[in-house]
Amino acid sequence: MESKLGKSRAVRVGVGLGIAIAVLGAFFFARPRKPSGDLWLANAETRPREARLSYPAADVYRPHGTTRAGAPTVLPPLPLQELAALEEAKDFHGLATAWLLRGNPIQAAPYLAKAGHSPDLDSDRALLALDTGDFTEALVLSDGVLAAAPSHPRALWNRGLVLRELGLGLLAAESFERVAALGEPGWSTEAKQRAEALRGQVEAHPASYAAARKVGDAMRTGGPVSLEEARAFPGLFRLFFYDALRAAPTRERTLELLPLAQELDRHEGKGILEALVHRVAGRDFSRRGPLAREHDRLRRERRPPAEWQPLIAQARAAGETDLLLGAFFHGQSIRAHLEEYEALATRTGDDWFSLLAAHQRAQAELAKDQHSRAEQVLSAAQRTCATSRLEVEFQT
Repeated sequence: MESKLGKSRAVRVGVGLGIAIAVLGAFFFARPRKPSGDLWLANAETRPREARLSYPAADVYRPHGTTRAGAPTVLPPLPLQELAALEEAKDFHGLATAWLLRGNPIQAAPYLAKAGHSPDLDSDRALLALDTGDFTEALVLSDGVLAAAPSHPRALWNRGLVLRELGLGLLAAESFERVAALGEPGWSTEAKQRAEALRGQVEAHPASYAAARKVGDAMRTGGPVSLEEARAFPGLFRLFFYDALRAAPTRERTLELLPLAQELDRHEGKGILEALVHRVAGRDFSRRGPLAREHDRLRRERRPPAEWQPLIAQARAAGETDLLLGAFFHGQSIRAHLEEYEALATRTGDDWFSLLAAHQRAQAELAKDQHSRAEQVLSAAQRTCATSRLEVEFQT
């Protein structure tokens, strides 16, 4: 009897130990594993993204991997146990990086929101904005990082990518050249190559740009509208459009600019210019026509500010807002009528005029040594308009 009881007790003990071992084993093997380089693809021969991330384990140089046409890059799945380890450690930056590397800004965003603020984190936020197509926010964030840390390599690199997307090739090249000057192994060589490629692309533009200017000048005096040139230089032709509209002496000529307005609106994603054409076409040209001719004459002859003052008064009295904005601009009188110009610019709903107003306001603040205020004005303007800057490098 005792022998049977002893065996029964031994069996119960053995079963209990077995269960305990199984539970401990399950706990051990289910615990999150310490993250490896695979989570940030640091062991791959090439990197999947052009951009740079600030998380140290992800900022390991490898050449950017190119894909064959029609063959998307296949990345290994995210190791879930390693993600769990980061969650347990509250390493929000590491989690955001894992998702950003895989081009998933939606998954990355909440982790970056929890991660706090630093130049590194704000540099990655700029990449998040770039991924979602918010180029203005990406540029503002990158510039903010560089204001605090002028040689931040990841911010400089990603800023170059943003500027390239905005069509600002020379400024993008300059940003990559600043990375090249830092002498980082691998990164500096690629940055130099990128800068040279961007400068080469821009250098191919001058002849086409000069031809586009001739077309634009002819258009402003009643010549044909070239939609092909407008597609190549949308920023430049927007300027031509404004002056051609102000110079149009009749309703018929105004409506001839409608296809150009529609083309430029497609580039901007808004219908502001088309609406402007229809609004101007509805004006009384017995009153507007003479003002339009005078505006064009003063602009072509580059008359001094004093000679623009009668037109400014007449356009204001007639309610011809676009002519008044043009007279302020070409007559170099925005600063003298800054509050009125700002109000008119806001009323148009056109970011181009708002950005110009902000630039003039910032210059006025700088003249009073209000540098911080000037920076705030320009930063706010940058957040509302990116594409207005597209022709800046051609003007300088």
